[in-house]
Amino acid sequence: MDRINLTCWGLICRISVEMATADHRAIAKKTIKRTLLSIREHLNQALSSLNEIAADNGIDLDGDDLSGGE
Repeated sequence: MDRINLTCWGLICRISVEMATADHRAIAKKTIKRTLLSIREHLNQALSSLNEIAADNGIDLDGDDLSGGE
């Protein structure tokens, strides 16, 4: 759980920094695009980390959804 918490908190912090940085610039399409691309990169990194955690614990996430059951 520590690795999951660290990954999620890290993601939240990175996105917060991106949004704060964007708030202090003139909001232009270029700025919004740069912010969105950066957030997407952070999301991809977090997803990769969570997939590694799942694999380390013998959990296959492919094809799973949150509809219930284990």
